[in-house]
Amino acid sequence: MSSEWSNVNNWSDGLPDRFRSAFIPAEAPNQPVVNTLSQVKGLTIASGATVALGQSNTLQLYGDLVNNGAFDPGSGTIVLAGPGSRTLSGNDIFFYRAITNLENPSDSIILHMSAVINQEMLLLSGVIVTDGHEIAYRNGAENRFGSENSYVDGVVRKVGSEAFTFPVGRGGTYAPVSISAPADPSSQFTAEYINEDPAEAGYDAGQLDETLTNVGRCEYWMINREAGTSAVSVSLSYGNEQSCGVEDPTFLKVARWNGGMWQDHGYLTHEGDATAGTVTSGSEIAQFSPFTIGTGSGINPLPIQLIDFAAKAEGGNVRLTWITASEINNDFFTLERSSDGVNFQRLANVSGAGNSNTRLEYNYTDLSPYPGTSYYRLTQTDYDGQFEIFPIKSVTIQQEEFEFDLFPNPTDGAVTVRISEAESGAEVRVFNTAGHTVHSERFNSVQLNLDLSYLPAGVYIVHLAADHAVQSKKLVIR
Repeated sequence: MSSEWSNVNNWSDGLPDRFRSAFIPAEAPNQPVVNTLSQVKGLTIASGATVALGQSNTLQLYGDLVNNGAFDPGSGTIVLAGPGSRTLSGNDIFFYRAITNLENPSDSIILHMSAVINQEMLLLSGVIVTDGHEIAYRNGAENRFGSENSYVDGVVRKVGSEAFTFPVGRGGTYAPVSISAPADPSSQFTAEYINEDPAEAGYDAGQLDETLTNVGRCEYWMINREAGTSAVSVSLSYGNEQSCGVEDPTFLKVARWNGGMWQDHGYLTHEGDATAGTVTSGSEIAQFSPFTIGTGSGINPLPIQLIDFAAKAEGGNVRLTWITASEINNDFFTLERSSDGVNFQRLANVSGAGNSNTRLEYNYTDLSPYPGTSYYRLTQTDYDGQFEIFPIKSVTIQQEEFEFDLFPNPTDGAVTVRISEAESGAEVRVFNTAGHTVHSERFNSVQLNLDLSYLPAGVYIVHLAADHAVQSKKLVIR
């Protein structure tokens, strides 16, 4: 028996590998030392037990880690690899060098304890979710890479006097924030990204420094100085979609909530373009709190922020609702309807609020949706004619079974529609193959005689909408 991890004789259940987990008991005569490139499915370190990474060796972990004992990182590397999400739990843990390399970047590494990086972390694939804990980088530790495929969703701490980029993000967005080198070597800073409207958290977007025209309403960063007295420059990342609209990044600024308003911390430089980049504060900042992107010009809309756009069937109608958290220069909304999701017709224009920093709710009811499935599109237009189109919503009217007679069919233009007494008061609409309404009438009795002789020959859809149901039939005009 020895302490060598790779010695198969040291394991009662066989040498651990990517498919076999390991349990390290405290009473083992020799506590394992990873002495070569090794793999393990899940690793549980019991209270009083120790696992050590010898020299520059690597342990590839394909499952959960439970550290109820001690993990000695030495100068080795731990690789979080393989398929599926996993958890790290137990006592806080130190890593000399850690690599995230999950097979699926949408999978997560969930922390139920804090982790400390002694040397470096490489973020390749997989999101670290701190879940109320944190990832801490010690003095001299570095972060490498970081992208939409791998970042930290939660709090990141940096100790020491080096400039640092916090690899934070959330919800599929990588949104790093950087600080310049603190003068005080005992400095500790933390950062977290929140992809939500800061006004919803109580940081009023209407309270602005006189040199700011607007602040972002889609995101903010919590940046705090936890130890030391150093002032630092702050660089925020931005993206056109991520930051609610960027047209000219030269007008962007770093804004900080000072307890009563969003304070302008200026603009020293930016890297990138209107699609994505970073903006750096005009000077060092000595106070810390929520930060977000600000603008000194209305050319960067940043809002409008649409919280929700929904379409819901109500009987034979469709109720359309949408909610905005903020509006800048919003002239009007346009609602459009389509029978195929490709070709749209204008349904209505609804006036916007112009400028607003409060939650506003809008609604419109479509009294004549298409037979079967209707598609709805919402467009917002500014006073200067710029517009934004939001994702399409669809609604299918559940058709209860009821019958109506349609004759003669085919017809030369004269056609009779007959319904039962239960559907009296229904509306009949005739659509062409492009989905356009070409004729409509309402029943006054159980029979309606239509004169469609003015319509060109072709195939049409006759659609009946009653209070409780809808139904449609094909009609051929010769």
